Amino acid sequence: MSSKHDEKRMNVEGDRLSSLPDDLIHNILSFISLQQAIETSSLSSRWRYIWTSMPYLDFSTERLLNLNKFSKFVTNVLSRRSNQVQLSSVKLSFRGIATQVFVKRILNYAFSHNVEQLTVVSFTHKDVFEFPINVFSSQSLKHLTLTLPKFCDSCTLASTWDLPALTTLCLSHIKLDDDLFSNCPNLKNLTLYCCGTKIRLSEESGEPEESGKSHLNICLSKLSNLTLEHLSCNVVNVEAPELKNLIIKGFFSVNLSADVLSEKVDLTITHPRNAPAIVGLLQQFRCVKFLTLNLEIVECLSSSVELISHQPSPFANLKSLKIYPAWKKLLRKANVSTLLENYFLHSSPGATLTMVLREEIRANKLMEELQGLLNQWKVNNDKNTASVDQGQVENQRAQQETIIESQSGERLTQIKSYWSDLTKWSEEGHKRTCLIISMLQEIESLLIELPASPRAKMQPMYSCLYAKADTFMDNMIDHVRIHCDKKPRRSIAHCHELATPSQPLP
Repeated sequence: MSSKHDEKRMNVEGDRLSSLPDDLIHNILSFISLQQAIETSSLSSRWRYIWTSMPYLDFSTERLLNLNKFSKFVTNVLSRRSNQVQLSSVKLSFRGIATQVFVKRILNYAFSHNVEQLTVVSFTHKDVFEFPINVFSSQSLKHLTLTLPKFCDSCTLASTWDLPALTTLCLSHIKLDDDLFSNCPNLKNLTLYCCGTKIRLSEESGEPEESGKSHLNICLSKLSNLTLEHLSCNVVNVEAPELKNLIIKGFFSVNLSADVLSEKVDLTITHPRNAPAIVGLLQQFRCVKFLTLNLEIVECLSSSVELISHQPSPFANLKSLKIYPAWKKLLRKANVSTLLENYFLHSSPGATLTMVLREEIRANKLMEELQGLLNQWKVNNDKNTASVDQGQVENQRAQQETIIESQSGERLTQIKSYWSDLTKWSEEGHKRTCLIISMLQEIESLLIELPASPRAKMQPMYSCLYAKADTFMDNMIDHVRIHCDKKPRRSIAHCHELATPSQPLP
């Protein structure tokens, strides 16, 4: 009866899923691999061809490591897909050279079917990497992400591509031509990660210009969000009057045109040493409203306060200043002088200052780790206690049944085993207690180093964790005590008396 009911319920649930509209099923299938989506065609006639009308295609060689088989798989998919359905998104992640037939086939298919979003990721570990740049010509493409191998040093994107509808561009580990963005007039979001440019050569001498410095020019009238991370060029010139959000990670020179009005700036320099260059860069953010800096920048400026001692604060529109450490190790205590604080906030007295110190991050991390250990140990102790209690009951029952027939040697083994278990409990409890106490003491010392405001914010969390740790350590002590109280009370002499007749045998 139950099996028929379960089968009926499964059929109803299956019908509910199959009755969903195609676009919703397509959305569900987009969360699994393309191979798995195709396998759903065996479920029923309703699902047989539904994958062929998916607007999303996600090809990956990770599941099919044999490139010949993968190439045949691509050919089969593209030949069976319905050409009447507009192609919204294509993702390709592959190994091997980019000039492989299936790479070109997928890209050509995507562009010929008016794809709007394209993501290409290569895992090839080769020094020489050639990518079919000429295929990047599309009137429909709006979002492009291109990630090449980490150590790629030969692929340069030239300005020959034509992407007039492109609004979002993310490039990783690519060399850029200086005029790359000239054919992307509608670009609004640009992310460059570990990219670089070719060093310019003098037309007359053929030698590198300006002592071998490389330049990148970003001139985009509609650019709103710009992220520059760990670029290998020396100078980046930005001309973007509509720029709102700017993220810079890594140390390189950025020159902003006078009409750039970034409202939100996030600046991270992990090893700042050139304080004058940092001050010059900060002066360009005079219109910023939300400024985020890493703590190492502030520490660098604190050691060169003479640079800003006679300069007015440039941040007249500042609403929020956040300072956080890029390096979490406690190498030194943060030093932020009053003079430096005035440099940032004097022209905007109503701005809020949020400073996250290394001690705060370390304390939070320790409390999370200790909380996880306590939860794990509690679960393990509960299981072990239940197992030990059950084992003791079974041992006592077995002892009552066989005590007369057993010899004194078995009793000695039992007592030895008891002390072995007790020692194990005691050593484990001592080890855990020492670790808990050590972590609590380190957290407490970190909190003492914090300013009053963040310390008061973290104090309730620490107090709650301390109470849980205290309770846990008490429970460990109680476990040892209970284990001591539960030891068998029969003495060896009494056991020997039961096993030996009181009167000599005739």
